[in-house]
Amino acid sequence: MIEKDLFADFRGKRKPSGKKRPPNPVELKNLVAEPRAGDGLDPRLEARRKARQAQPERPGRAHGDHKQAQLFAQVRDAIDSALLGAGNPILNGLSASEVSQSRGAMVVVIRPRAPDVPIDVAAANQALEASRSMLRHEVAEAISRKETPALQFVVLPGSPGPEFGE
Repeated sequence: MIEKDLFADFRGKRKPSGKKRPPNPVELKNLVAEPRAGDGLDPRLEARRKARQAQPERPGRAHGDHKQAQLFAQVRDAIDSALLGAGNPILNGLSASEVSQSRGAMVVVIRPRAPDVPIDVAAANQALEASRSMLRHEVAEAISRKETPALQFVVLPGSPGPEFGE
């Protein structure tokens, strides 16, 4: 009487025991004989190139851009609130509209809060230069960085234009 294995369906197929079969020398020779793209290149260079490429399927690769945009927003908000709280009425009428980076310094674009009210650009530059250390201190408190970036200011006159919704 032949006994049937009742649990064969649960165990799956039995794996053949033994050593792994060596590769066929003819197939291996044909595979190696064909020239392919990248033959003769250092594999480390290829790995570096792949690491530098933007990979949209990996959202963590854009982490640096996100953090820089977050830093710019923090600097803009800190300067904007410091300008509002300043004791100088010229500074109270100004607003930080944009922040970017240039040669290791943060470039802050300053515009008037009310776009239809013209401002004296020379007086605004002088007031900003006089309060540079106060503004840098406010930025240092607002951001979480080891070093506080240097600040450069670009004051734009308050003429209404397409950037103000017209």
